[in-house]
Amino acid sequence: GLMREIIRHVQSARKNAGLQVDDRITLQLATDDAELQQATAEHTETITAETLAVMGETSDNQLTVKIEGAELVISLKKQ
Repeated sequence: GLMREIIRHVQSARKNAGLQVDDRITLQLATDDAELQQATAEHTETITAETLAVMGETSDNQLTVKIEGAELVISLKKQ
């Protein structure tokens, strides 16, 4: 369930940044929440596949979202 929420928010952040659905992106996900960190780590492959992303460091297009009460900072940039 957390993975689906993360993907949904990443797609929303992509849209807010004015990127196309088929644009490849560099994605950074940051949270202090242990459960979200675990979900991100366990499902990195699915998250990156569904969002056409590679994990990396960026501070562009930051968006902070709440997932089940925990904050997740999504940063992304077009490759």
